[in-house]
Amino acid sequence: MADSIQRLFDSTYARAEVTVYEDSVPSCGRCELRLVPVGRFGDLDDRYLLRDLPLLVERDSRGRFYATVHGAADQELILYESDGTVVRQVGRPGGSGPGEFLRGVTSLLVGPGDSLHVVHDAVMVSVFDSAGTHLRTSRLGTGTNVPPTLLNVDEYGYLVAFRGIVSPGAVVAGYRLHRFAHDGTHLESFGRPGLTDLQMALRAGTPLIAGPTGAWRGRDGGVWLLHGLYYRLERIDHRGEVDRVIGVRPPPRWHMLLSLDLQDVGGVIKLPDGRLKGFHELNTRLGIAVINVPSEEWESVQTRPHHRYSDEGRLIAIEQYQEVWDAVLDVIDLETGKVLARKRLPRQSFLTRDGTLYSVYVDELGVISVEAFEVEFLEG
Repeated sequence: MADSIQRLFDSTYARAEVTVYEDSVPSCGRCELRLVPVGRFGDLDDRYLLRDLPLLVERDSRGRFYATVHGAADQELILYESDGTVVRQVGRPGGSGPGEFLRGVTSLLVGPGDSLHVVHDAVMVSVFDSAGTHLRTSRLGTGTNVPPTLLNVDEYGYLVAFRGIVSPGAVVAGYRLHRFAHDGTHLESFGRPGLTDLQMALRAGTPLIAGPTGAWRGRDGGVWLLHGLYYRLERIDHRGEVDRVIGVRPPPRWHMLLSLDLQDVGGVIKLPDGRLKGFHELNTRLGIAVINVPSEEWESVQTRPHHRYSDEGRLIAIEQYQEVWDAVLDVIDLETGKVLARKRLPRQSFLTRDGTLYSVYVDELGVISVEAFEVEFLEG
């Protein structure tokens, strides 16, 4: 078992260029990051409220924002203008008819012509046009109920990744990326098991594939895979081969790990822990990573775990101990793996699929709001 896993490891990373940035200080002293505000939404007076966390947020070509609560069966999918005006509800939660989401939404993707592609009820994909009209719904033939993350859509279909353990009997088991036709037919799977998968198999003695905790489409058909607690990025090229691995040695106070070794599975993570939450190629040379890390004063934060309700008795939000986390933005040179610039924000932040940064805030009434920014890198 161990020998076969080692062979899989060797074949997966045979072509990969691997670098580790060992310093916790950015290498470009004069470089900086600028955040340009591009939108804000979420208000107590809105006719639809975001009532829980975590959120799914995507931005269309007109600068509008789609937002909903991940996996919530009773949460509307809402379209906002950049100034926060609610445009409309898209689809309807709690039903099983055309354009309805019985078990909640788990992935969003804005496609050609500002079409919206929505994963719901595990492996169902519903498509809406830019006016919110439901066009079609298909079931992905995955052989599993693990919800996929949509990475890209084109005239041929969908490119997806799966987050979570996929059973060995599933159609997509054993691979990290998959293509499906628009009607849900499975076309192909590619990408050998990665380091985290093989570490799990080595410990458990079972060749289960857990998949990445995040996947982000890059340029030239490549895909960047993220692994949560590990500050490690892997790029799979259009042929399914890992051709680039970037590791960063995180500061100890972030409570993250760096693992580039099949045997290196140790380390103690205290809560709250750092989480790699997103990655986007700014251009062919630079990428930006978003990491949610413990706030400087996390040990003294007075958390408030309770629900808040509106006057009508509807759940507004579950407080998520937001004071416990900050966000860190790192700009990374994709060739050398060096961290060029770093910026810290006082709240959890994430990336949309087009690279828009958004920060989430829960006020004292439990109302969830979002601020969105475009990220600019200024070289010194």
